Amino acid sequence: MYYPKNKIKNNLVSTEGEYIITSNNQPYLGFYYKLSNGKAYTGRFPGDGVNLLLTPTPDPFLTTPPPTPLTTTSIPPLYPTPKDYEYGMFIRYFSKKRNEYLFEELTQDQYNELNTNKNPRYFVYKPFYIKWMLTGNVTTVSNFNRYSILNAEGKEQVYGLNEFLKMNYIQYYQFPSQDNLYTNGGEFKTPDGIEYIGPYHIHPDKGPMVGATHSTEPHSILIPIITQSKKLQLTSSQINNNIFIDVNNNYSGGGGSSGGGGYGGGY
Repeated sequence: MYYPKNKIKNNLVSTEGEYIITSNNQPYLGFYYKLSNGKAYTGRFPGDGVNLLLTPTPDPFLTTPPPTPLTTTSIPPLYPTPKDYEYGMFIRYFSKKRNEYLFEELTQDQYNELNTNKNPRYFVYKPFYIKWMLTGNVTTVSNFNRYSILNAEGKEQVYGLNEFLKMNYIQYYQFPSQDNLYTNGGEFKTPDGIEYIGPYHIHPDKGPMVGATHSTEPHSILIPIITQSKKLQLTSSQINNNIFIDVNNNYSGGGGSSGGGGYGGGY
């Protein structure tokens, strides 16, 4: 059956706990497409194998009274402060609904309020935090932040964080302006996933972009390429040996903390 492009979304990917197969109530994980009427079916598109109707996974907490919302008075901003840029990184706080892929970014005060079993919301929403690098070599920053996300997903069982943050590993990164640069490949890709070779420049807000210099003509941003070898190098040298940050914003090098002791829940 043919559907106009504005009536269908193809090549979607379900996450764990998002859908079940309607006919047998079995969990479904994989490609699906969704019609404008809200119905979802297995397969990348209509006709891709047997298209089975999907149903959103039932929420076991629907019968639970809604928890008291977090205090929202005098909430400080979620973005880095000048002091954070001076240190080169900061802590990002989040919560995830324990039975579904619903994330929210929190302030430190909201995190502290939620992170106790005396708060009824604690049993519905899981609090966690990650380390986020702000300055330095853009590839190192991108690799570091990607590792922080994936490490948290595995250790804290908060799968879906990467998608929630839109895989933007250089968010808040402070770019140094540079013109007339050139890449021979292996460094950047375009938003459609094609490896980029050619001249580029670095915009102070948008980061790497196509072309030797910035102009008023439309031109694409460039996305750093993540490689396994770079990730492993970062894992051993940057995270384990060189950089430490705890939830009290104590920073130091060499794997130690000015506050003494270790830390829990951060990546």
